[in-house]
Amino acid sequence: MKPVFLLLLSIALFSCSSDDDDARVDSRLEFVKDGNFNDENQSLANRNFTISSQSELENTFTDQESFLSYFDENPINFQQDILLMATDQVRNTGGYSIEILFESENETTLVLRIQNNSPEGTMVTLPLLIPYQVKKIPKTNKEIIFQ
Repeated sequence: MKPVFLLLLSIALFSCSSDDDDARVDSRLEFVKDGNFNDENQSLANRNFTISSQSELENTFTDQESFLSYFDENPINFQQDILLMATDQVRNTGGYSIEILFESENETTLVLRIQNNSPEGTMVTLPLLIPYQVKKIPKTNKEIIFQ
């Protein structure tokens, strides 16, 4: 009887997930693109965008031709989706990234958390960079809040 009990206890202990239970996932939040802007347009740094039309996308990023060309090749259906974008501050080294994560939702709001990821022990490099991430989510009438 004792070996059976120990076997069951071992299975229970080793089958526990090591995933962070606080990590929330919303399958509607779909990755589109990430990368870095150069520092020529510092007005894009440390901002969050909710973009609901092609003209809004083009007007907001008019000086970022290579960024916009991605959406020419991979168009977004703005009848169905909204683009969400977060940019980090200007960084003087590579390896930084930014991530848009689902935080919570209720009847009137959708809350997204912005996570800044830092490199470990990276040398300072030039040029200066502004990390960004773009995701899309199905159109909603809820207020979208970035934290």
